[in-house]
Amino acid sequence: MGRRPQKAAFIPDAFVFPGGRVDASDRRIAISRPLPKQAQQQLKTHGAANRTMGQTLATTALRETYEETGLFLGPDAQDGPLPFLPDQAGMYFLGRAITPSESPIRFHARFFIVNGENIRGALRSNGELSDLDWHPIDEALKLPIIDVTEFMLTEAKRRLERDQAAQTPTPFFGYHGGRPKIRYM
Repeated sequence: MGRRPQKAAFIPDAFVFPGGRVDASDRRIAISRPLPKQAQQQLKTHGAANRTMGQTLATTALRETYEETGLFLGPDAQDGPLPFLPDQAGMYFLGRAITPSESPIRFHARFFIVNGENIRGALRSNGELSDLDWHPIDEALKLPIIDVTEFMLTEAKRRLERDQAAQTPTPFFGYHGGRPKIRYM
């Protein structure tokens, strides 16, 4: 996780996961291994993403993580837009969240979870996030975070405690009437 800049227009000074919007090039980046079938199915059924979009979202997550933190998942690439071939095989779909309609900046995010032991690279910031570090979930929950981050950390902890990274209902974190509303699908 890393801290967003104090002067950021959206979620200033809060700790967040690396991530961002899909770039057009994310659809064309070669991958080393695709998402597991179960993750593809969960994204299709509960993540509003067909197979192609699910793979694109996973590539985006891996690319954004690399850009913002220097960490990556996948073998080295000889050429291409990234120095690695994104490896989606160990990714699980954690959940989906959409900001409230009254929010001046909107996002429709899908959250993934991977085994950190498979991550490579050296932790470094590109300036989008500061105070980058690995945080145990219980410690991360004490950082300044927003409600959706708190929810996804708690959801990850629940799954890891039950050793159910993939075999659990998928949460949708949205808002109704300005208040968080969570549904499991």
